[in-house]
Amino acid sequence: MGASGWHHFVPYQEDIESALQKLRQQVFASGNYYRVDHSEYRNMTEEDMRKRLNEGRVELQEEVKEIMLDDWRQIQRLKEPTTIQELLRWNRESGTHSILDVTRVSEEPEFATVSPLSAEELREHFGTLKPTHQQVEVWLNNDDMFKLRRRWIGLYIIVFEDENPTEICFAGFSGD
Repeated sequence: MGASGWHHFVPYQEDIESALQKLRQQVFASGNYYRVDHSEYRNMTEEDMRKRLNEGRVELQEEVKEIMLDDWRQIQRLKEPTTIQELLRWNRESGTHSILDVTRVSEEPEFATVSPLSAEELREHFGTLKPTHQQVEVWLNNDDMFKLRRRWIGLYIIVFEDENPTEICFAGFSGD
């Protein structure tokens, strides 16, 4: 499937972590994310799964079959997701292709986090430490974000109007 880019503007508040968590809850409630369809495997018995592994066009090594059976067993134990955490477990390495894939704010870029652009990055990409909404929108549309962060590592930018912070932009790309 490949990764998906995402971004959100939310009203500014000093507590960036709180803003992130509120946004994540809103996105989860909206259902605007990718959810893996496990129905084919969940409706399968272990006997069906073993049969499928033995009937493939390619002969699988026994240890590969066991890994795949273990994976199937894990899927069988999953509960239908009713929380973000359960959804992340449900989707596993596929991710949600949304802001749900980042779990917290970090000062430095780290896996599954959002972090601020440095002063140097702000000057380089916006010519200022206080970019406007329009500047950030243009920047996002030019795919410049992908030069600053890898997949599963998001960023945030404080957006200004008349020298005052008005919004927080959260952006990133995630999912496999």
